[in-house]
Formats: sequence, structure tokens, C-alpha cells
Amino acid sequence: MFPSKSNLISGIALTCCLLIAPALFHAAPAQASALIETNKAGVKVDSQAASARQEAQTQALQLVFIKMTGDKTVLDNAGVKAALRSPSQYLVSYEYQTRDGQLYYVAEFSRQSLVRILQRESLSLWGQRRPDTLLWLAGQDDSGQRWILREEQQDDTTRQLRRISLARGVPVSLPLMDLTDAGAISVTDVWGQFTGVLRRASERYQPDLILGVRLHPRQADNAGQFLTTEERLEQALSNSNLAFAYEPEQPAGAEQADPASDLNEPGVLSESEDALADPPVEPAPEIVSMAANAGQGDIAADWVLLDGKRTQFGTYYGTTGPEAVANLMDAYADYLGQRFAVGLGSNGANAGTLRISVANLDSLSKYVHAQRFLSELSVIKSASMVSQEGPVAQFDIALTGSVDDFNNALSLESRLRPVTDALGRPLEGFNFYWNE
Repeated sequence: MFPSKSNLISGIALTCCLLIAPALFHAAPAQASALIETNKAGVKVDSQAASARQEAQTQALQLVFIKMTGDKTVLDNAGVKAALRSPSQYLVSYEYQTRDGQLYYVAEFSRQSLVRILQRESLSLWGQRRPDTLLWLAGQDDSGQRWILREEQQDDTTRQLRRISLARGVPVSLPLMDLTDAGAISVTDVWGQFTGVLRRASERYQPDLILGVRLHPRQADNAGQFLTTEERLEQALSNSNLAFAYEPEQPAGAEQADPASDLNEPGVLSESEDALADPPVEPAPEIVSMAANAGQGDIAADWVLLDGKRTQFGTYYGTTGPEAVANLMDAYADYLGQRFAVGLGSNGANAGTLRISVANLDSLSKYVHAQRFLSELSVIKSASMVSQEGPVAQFDIALTGSVDDFNNALSLESRLRPVTDALGRPLEGFNFYWNE
């Protein structure tokens, strides 16, 4: 295990010692899109004195703004800075909690008031439903013995993961590494980042995203133990049945390759049904990618992200193992925020309304659950049922963002799925099936 430091992470979101929340960091089989409290944060304090409480209140509100937007730069906004000068104006409640002998100040702020600030400043809002991530991490101790980070392990690495998980509102699960896991995956598979094995071993947890990490010293004499970028590409393709295309340099007048391929992005692979198919008539939407490499230090955290049909990879560095992992997870939270947060605007330029059809609402409880689910999506301002015929109900929903934002918000959901035909193609219109 690599040694730890007390000041591993920079920035207010990562320097505060935060409460460990089981809802954010858990090992039980995951359900898609966990519901978290984005308007609540805990900060370590030395006492219950008024001066300490006032400082902690400001820090907690900073953490809440970052958690609600998925963007650390939100603290640079003038409107947010103004709110931070009087955090008590937005405070709903607070309490002190003690955990492992440490005192914490836990504050809850008015979500409605903070959303109004974000909307007024045309900032982004990341909803309370967040995608679940299953983390497979392989490390190596000083004797060369390799291990897989598991749910019961208590060390500096897991503590850093928990802090960031809570600070950024990113639910992270670790594998149980019980007999089932041991029969499905080995430390060599995680260390080698064999994506096919990672996918198969993750099926029992049903995560939205899979993140594989290899933690090792950054030393020149160890370079031969690891794969080159080209070898990792070949490995990812062979283990994940991925197809890809790229655009080579061609002489003037020659036929161009498919411009829709996203292999031009550093560290990104793309799967397509046919790499030689004609390019789409409409331009592909902008694809958000995670920064591939960052950080400094002698410890490297090589990572591979399995995000649906896309595979991204890179390396983050730190002075210690926990710091390298913390830098990676902080960047991962930035990536998720960029992907799933919805841009707000005071002029409502992106807002619109939709009528959607939801099937399988054959009981009052299912209707209530579906209504609550829709209202909790950050892209939806309001949702009301306008008609019902048997188990099929129609809802009018008012959007805070665009239709693309709405589709993106549902892309990782398992409870509200598009209705498809016999060939698996979504039906025309907005027809969904409630899965409960």
C-alpha cells in the first residue's frame, strides 16, 4: 500500500473532511441512478463555537454549489460569490455529528433558493439522480503483491474515494470480491484492464458506468510491465468486440473517411454497428470526453472508463496512491457534471414542453413513483398526468432544458425505458415503459 498524506487534495471540495454516506459509496448491487441529497454537505470542525460554525457554513454552501452544478468553477460566479457572503440566508437546518471521534458540522440549504440563483446566473444544474459507478481498482504493495480494492477494505484510498464521492455527489461502488467475484475476475484481469472481463464481472452489480484503475509507481524501470497506447487499443478492441474507424491523412481529392468517428478525441474509442457505413446526414452531437491525463507525482493511476458503447482511458498522477486516485475521481466527477448537468437560463430559451406516454402504470403506487421520478429529474420543471387509459398514462412535462437534455437524462435510467419494436428500435414519439 502506498503511504498517505493529510493534504492530498487541493480545493475546497476536496480539502474538507466529509461525512461518509452509504448512499454515495456502497458495495451492494447497484440500482441505476442513485438519488442523493445535493443540497446538503458536512464539514469537519474543531468545536461548536459560533466562529467555527460560521466558517463551516460558508464551506458547506460552497460544497453544495459544486455538488449541484458538477462544476468547481461555479464558485467564481459573481452571483454565487454574493450568496456565499450570507449563507445563513439559505440555511434550512444544521446539526453536529461525531464520527470516529471527529466533529462535523452538517448543513442543509434551500434547494429551491439555490436553483433560482443558478437559473438567474444562467449556470448549470445537475439533478439529484446520479449514475452509479462500479470501481475496479488493482494496486501493488511494496513487496510486489497485487490486490483488488474491495468493500471491506479500510485504508487511505477508500477514505479518499468516500470523501470525493460525498463532496461531488458521485455514487461509487466497490466490488464485494466474494466467491462470485473471485470466480468471475482476477487481480490480473483488473491489473491488465481487460475490458471484456470487467464488463462480464460487473453484470451482477448492474452499474451505469464501469471504471477500472491500475495503481503503480511511475518508474522508468517499470515501463516495460505496462502496455503502450497502441497495445491498449488493441487489447480493448479484442476484449470488448469494439469496431472503430479513423481518418488517415489522404492526398487532395481522395475520398475522405467517416468524419463521425470520435477516435480523433484523445483516449476515446467508439463502437459503431458498421465502421464502413455511410456518414450520417445530420452532424453528430458534441461528445463530452474526460480529460485523459493530468497531475504530477511518482504514482500513476492508469484508468479505463466503460461508458455504454464508449471506452475512454488515460493516466492520472499523484505523490501517493490515494492522491493519484483522488485526482482521477475529481476529474471523473467533472466529466459526469459536464455530461449530465442541464444548462439553465433566465430567458428560458432552451425550455419546452413534451407530452410523453408511460406504460405499465397498473397501480397507484407505480403512478406515484413515476410522478415522483419525473419531478426529480433536473431537466424537468414540472410533470402532470393529463390522461390514463388502462396501464398507460400521458404526462405533460415542462422542460428546463432541451429535448436532447431530456433524452440524455434518461440515457442511463432503468426505470423509464423507451418502448421499442420487435427489432429493438424505439417507437416514434416519446413512448416509455415504467420498469419497477
